[in-house]
Amino acid sequence: MLNRATEWIEAAGVSGETNHVALLVKSPDGAAMIEPKPYGIWQALPVPADDRLIDVASRYVRATYQDITTLPFAGSIKVIAQAGGDRAAAVRIGEDKAWEISSGPVERLPKPVPVEADPTFTVLAKALA
Repeated sequence: MLNRATEWIEAAGVSGETNHVALLVKSPDGAAMIEPKPYGIWQALPVPADDRLIDVASRYVRATYQDITTLPFAGSIKVIAQAGGDRAAAVRIGEDKAWEISSGPVERLPKPVPVEADPTFTVLAKALA
């Protein structure tokens, strides 16, 4: 499946000592989310065929945010393009609960700008649309 993948997305959520990261892939054979776990274990879960990977990635970042106990928090989605030109969107939630977002080409993400709080984290998918 991985060598025939047509879509690759990285999703991450970080807060203090808590780090979550996942790789989402789609191929003609199906789609999966692959996530490292402690002790060298890798978890692979199927993704329903009718789910867009970008939406699954947003839900993953939301789930990582719901798992944290402290701020600040940073969540990101990176779309890996087959022909280069990777794109990313990253959100930061400060200790004051203010949200900032940055999106664009990975190699030159602009400075973050304030954005309205979005507990669904669909703001990340919209920024990459």
